[in-house]
Amino acid sequence: MNPATKNTLPALHKDDYEKLAHFRHQLRRFLRFSEELTHRRGITVLQYLLMLQIKGFPGRDWATVGELAERLQAQPHGVVSLVTRCEEAGLVRRHASDQDKRRVEVRLTAKGERCLETLALQHRSELQSLEGFPAIPGLQPDTPQPAVLTDPLYRGLMEQAPDAMIYADRSGLIRFWNRAAESLFGHTADQALGQSLDLIIPERLRAAHWAGYQRALSSGEMRHAGKAMTTRAVHRDGSKLYVELSFGLLKDDSGQVLGSLAIGRDVTAQHNAAPKPAGL
Repeated sequence: MNPATKNTLPALHKDDYEKLAHFRHQLRRFLRFSEELTHRRGITVLQYLLMLQIKGFPGRDWATVGELAERLQAQPHGVVSLVTRCEEAGLVRRHASDQDKRRVEVRLTAKGERCLETLALQHRSELQSLEGFPAIPGLQPDTPQPAVLTDPLYRGLMEQAPDAMIYADRSGLIRFWNRAAESLFGHTADQALGQSLDLIIPERLRAAHWAGYQRALSSGEMRHAGKAMTTRAVHRDGSKLYVELSFGLLKDDSGQVLGSLAIGRDVTAQHNAAPKPAGL
């Protein structure tokens, strides 16, 4: 740095350091969230970023390798390898341009579209939850919390309920987690809030869960609404649970779906004690 330039810069004060530290803390939180979320989805952060840059390319829904290299600030040969890995995973495909056969367009597949939409929704919710983080102009805000969670009386009753009560927003991120949920799944509210429901869903059941979740959001109806059903879940220590759950959609006054409320209890002991069919 030029010494003359250095002398013209204003001095830093304690408050400046605190603001810079806070920004880096929030940024690291977001990056760690992204790393953990994509890992649970079975892809890497770079694969997510590649799909995001394809879908978010200005004015069109495809991009060339050169354009993606610039957007990702990466070397072209590295992006070629990344595209190949995504292609092998069924997330993207290469397509020769109809206008110029020498140009190769990288596009999302239907699987890539579904994967990206789910992850992007969850990233958006996490980004908007960060304290003091700069807002992105024009970014569509999340849906508000349902009235039952903002009313102190109802919220207090839900906190003290003997059954686990979990509310997730449209993005599938946990926004309410009562004390019984802490006891059932082993995660404190601080650890669970803002996390994806994948936190408690066994990996082999996630694809089916999210397909049903998206159908319910689109239709405004839940196939098993109000009915108790037994399913598998995951404890914080990695052990598998049998949980009896009932579900319901929470809506605003206009009928818009805000998210899903699940009420559950541990039935692992009853399930293990039940007689098993012969031959099993």
